[in-house]
Amino acid sequence: MTRAKAIAATVVAFMDISLSTALAQGRGETVKIQDYPGIGNLIYRVAVTKGYCEKHGITCQLQTIPSAPLGAQAVLRDRARLDR
Repeated sequence: MTRAKAIAATVVAFMDISLSTALAQGRGETVKIQDYPGIGNLIYRVAVTKGYCEKHGITCQLQTIPSAPLGAQAVLRDRARLDR
């Protein structure tokens, strides 16, 4: 590996770490998560229970919506959002 490639790889790695940290910082936003009955959203339940959302400045709200059609209706009525 040439010196230029090594420097370029280091710069790219540094930018990746910097950007991922910046994107992960919460801005006091509220995230509404469609929660289905069962174990499908277990990771979200654990995050809320353990306080991971608040630790990063995000308020997580679990909304129990029992089916996909009702979830789609909630999105259309602005009771839930689809984001990246």
